[in-house]
Amino acid sequence: MVAWDQSRIIKAATLVFLAFAICILLFVSAMSTLADATMQLFNPTGPSAPIGMNIIPCIMTLVLAVIFVYTALSLRAGMQIEVKLDKPQYLLGEPITGTVTLNLSKEKAARSLTAIFAGYQKRGKHTRVVCKTESLLSPARTYRKGEVLQFSIPMPAEVKNYVDPPAPANELESFGRTFTFAPQWHVMAKLDVPGEVDIEHYAPVAIVSGKEPVAPPVQAGQSTL
Repeated sequence: MVAWDQSRIIKAATLVFLAFAICILLFVSAMSTLADATMQLFNPTGPSAPIGMNIIPCIMTLVLAVIFVYTALSLRAGMQIEVKLDKPQYLLGEPITGTVTLNLSKEKAARSLTAIFAGYQKRGKHTRVVCKTESLLSPARTYRKGEVLQFSIPMPAEVKNYVDPPAPANELESFGRTFTFAPQWHVMAKLDVPGEVDIEHYAPVAIVSGKEPVAPPVQAGQSTL
């Protein structure tokens, strides 16, 4: 059974919102056309409604309909693949391991199947990629329903700079870190299908420092055993 994780729930919620917005725009367009037709019926010599009053809602409806179709195709494609990590968090330097399960509706010829480990960091209103590496799981071939492939992605060395960063060199650097969010890490599986929306799914993963905790000082008269 396919799990409804955060990414899929967001896409489903987006579809509901887009459907509601399209219905509202269609209603507004219909009411505007009806009002214009009514005015022309009772006052044929009167001025007609501006062209933009009817065209703008139609254009907005068309744009939202395109976004709706693309989001629906993306959600449907994403339901055909599943990433499962061997564990929810990994120590610095550990390879990221897990499986990719294909829930394809039918056989698909694809260019490749890859597992991608990436980190994204928010800085103010912007989001940037701080780290990205991928592992080829299978080359170009025909993929079948029910295939399960294992992956192991070496953790890039630069992850340490964000999980276990060095002490700030000065007060300015320390101040800058205050407004920087910790990176969010995830593993994405991507089946590159030519001529179709890519079949992809990602799973969040936590990276921890793995430092040994500092033992509390032994008080006088207290045994260390």
